[in-house]
Amino acid sequence: MKRILSILLTIAACLPLFAQPRGMGSLRPTPDKWAEPTGPHKVVMEVFADFPDYTVYRPADLDSFKEKSLHAVVMMGPGCNPDGDSFRPFWTEVASYGYLVVAAGRPVPEGVMVPIFYLGTEDILKAMDWISAQAVDPGSPFYKILDADRLSLWGQSCGGIQCLRQVEDPRVDNLVFWNSGSLLMGNIDREGPHVFAEGGRDIFGTKDLKQLVLNAKVAIAYFAGDTGMERQAAQADFNDLTKVPVVHAVRAIPGDAHAGTFREKNGGAFAPAAVAWLEYRFGDAKKGKAAFSGKNSLANDPEWILVQSKNL
Repeated sequence: MKRILSILLTIAACLPLFAQPRGMGSLRPTPDKWAEPTGPHKVVMEVFADFPDYTVYRPADLDSFKEKSLHAVVMMGPGCNPDGDSFRPFWTEVASYGYLVVAAGRPVPEGVMVPIFYLGTEDILKAMDWISAQAVDPGSPFYKILDADRLSLWGQSCGGIQCLRQVEDPRVDNLVFWNSGSLLMGNIDREGPHVFAEGGRDIFGTKDLKQLVLNAKVAIAYFAGDTGMERQAAQADFNDLTKVPVVHAVRAIPGDAHAGTFREKNGGAFAPAAVAWLEYRFGDAKKGKAAFSGKNSLANDPEWILVQSKNL
């Protein structure tokens, strides 16, 4: 019975992604949504021949970066159907502020939906390993400038759970749940692998999800839509975390709150929150912290209906 419940919860977590009659194509943003990011860097989107299942967004002017000054984000989403360009406005905006964004999944044609669980938690690890290799490869455009020792893992919906599986890796500096939380999939202790994908791959692993969060030694942020099904899971995690820096912010999002604002122009409201979080982790910590606490925080915008933080 627990196994069946787990499967149903997993499918439910991805239902918003199936709501459109033409699949992801009907949700794909148009070029005007990413053409003019607000950061100081022009952005290049590319897929590398030796890294075909991922889409990389990066600053065009790599020569301007000094040793280990380029920080990387690995993101799994949308949900369990990740592709490389559904969230292109968001990823482009983040990269324009001087970050390398590795989106799990390749760009797909209009009207095409990526198969559910095409990529899993082990593919997050592959992305992390690729970043580590690029940082020390003299033939890589990211040689020496990429900081592979402090990585950001981000996941939307069940993509957050897939990222959570790698939180114990010493390279991970912080974890961001976008419309996600450890209880999203039911937090069931599993006796065996949680297998859905073709070929029997282990999609979510066997460790207790909640315990992974409670044992985490990295900073964690939760960003959620006001009516999203995951909001309670995010709040519960925030309440239980006591030792690490943690943020929980809820945004009013008309329509499908679970889908967030990733597809809106320049990533909508989620992008500034993401950039502020990265600033807190890798830039001016005081400036980044101010976005989540104090008089100039996100809470000044009435559409951010809840902004909480601990241990910043």
